[in-house]
Amino acid sequence: MYYHISFKDLGKTTVFQPKIPSSSVISSEGNIPRICVTTSVVNCINSIVSHNGVSVMEFLFEIFFRDALYDGSSAVDDWIKNKSKLTSPVIYRCKETPYLPPDASDFRRNREHWYLSPTEFIRSGYIDLNRLVETGKVYTISKLNTLDGSYLKQKSLLNIQIRR
Repeated sequence: MYYHISFKDLGKTTVFQPKIPSSSVISSEGNIPRICVTTSVVNCINSIVSHNGVSVMEFLFEIFFRDALYDGSSAVDDWIKNKSKLTSPVIYRCKETPYLPPDASDFRRNREHWYLSPTEFIRSGYIDLNRLVETGKVYTISKLNTLDGSYLKQKSLLNIQIRR
């Protein structure tokens, strides 16, 4: 089973299209359109933030920045005043066998694989953000949840490492 995290709920089943991730380093990863997947949700989070040992705060900021791009916010304080909720990322899964990419960036460390053609995924659930900030553990829940945006100001979450 391979997992992909989306910051938008695209339905119970969806077909992802290969693209070049905005965070890719073309010089080492190439300009190959792909759908990035890995063998666990924690590895997905590590890949999104681009290193292992991701803190809860780093992942919350990743959610914030993805969300802020959609609504035009740029400052945490403004975003908290106007929106004030972080929305759970969506976990999708696929059983198809993906391509093992060249050894570049953090691919091997996070067991990253790629699909190089449009691929159908099934929604597994959502990341429970409330339990994530309480325990540092990733739990899958069946319904979308939100987290108060004020957590973006809790520096103690920098010390909590995300784990299985």
